[in-house]
Amino acid sequence: MSTPKPKIDHELVLTFLKSNFAPDVQSLTAIKEGETSQAFSFSSESGEFVIRVHSTKHGSDKDRYAHNHFSSQRIPIPRTFQIGQLEDKFYYWITEKAEGKIIAHFEKEEIRKLIPELIGVLDSIHGFDIGDTQFGDWEVDGKASETSWKNYLLKLVKEFEGYENKSPESILLESEVVKKILARYKQLIDHCPNIRHLVHGDYGFNNLLSDGKRITGVIDWELSKYGDFLYDVAWLSFWETTLDYGDIFLKHYQERNISVANFHERILCYKLHVGLGALSFFSDSEREKSYKWAKERLLGLL
Repeated sequence: MSTPKPKIDHELVLTFLKSNFAPDVQSLTAIKEGETSQAFSFSSESGEFVIRVHSTKHGSDKDRYAHNHFSSQRIPIPRTFQIGQLEDKFYYWITEKAEGKIIAHFEKEEIRKLIPELIGVLDSIHGFDIGDTQFGDWEVDGKASETSWKNYLLKLVKEFEGYENKSPESILLESEVVKKILARYKQLIDHCPNIRHLVHGDYGFNNLLSDGKRITGVIDWELSKYGDFLYDVAWLSFWETTLDYGDIFLKHYQERNISVANFHERILCYKLHVGLGALSFFSDSEREKSYKWAKERLLGLL
């Protein structure tokens, strides 16, 4: 499960950058997007940059690994220049700033025009040769530890075991809702093939940048994993409800003769996986409005 976004003062970050990165830092601007890290864009004589601040170091190390090992012309991952600790309780990483803006800031018609590019970049990610590795979330050394994709999917069930013992005063999680969703989720796991592809794990519009014509940056690899490539399609489809991305990708795969047996069952399984993780995150961070949205989204899927 992810950790909530830290709150950090603008002036503190500016002072830190001037002392530890470049004395001529200017135009420090907060970036609103992101559930788990606080980000700021800034410039200096050396160029345009982004600093992200997180309560853990895990995401920064995975972003650096992703750039060093997966980045290419078709998978544009910003370079990481510096990683360190800030105020003894935060971790930061400074990356190059990708050209353009976050896709979530585009108008709907502009996003529609970018769909072929969005699909193409995701195909490149899924087609990347990850060599001989195992399944599930990969760590900062690029290695995963699960012996099968099914084992990875079942980990979520174990994570929810004992959730009834959490203090009802501090969380929103509802026992009957979780049990209902988990029951359907466990039924669907058997439809999911034991295949390994590079999966971004958070392929949403807050993590993609574009200049209006092409994808210029794929960021935030903290949730990346090795497994079924349809997981990314399900993630996009769960969060982006204005278009039927499941249908869009299914047509794309059919046109290119890419095997997608049990497509709908796999997509639903991964949507429930994504949604259950969101329920836990929003519950633990006491974000009632977001929790209710995720709950209704999940129950609607059932």
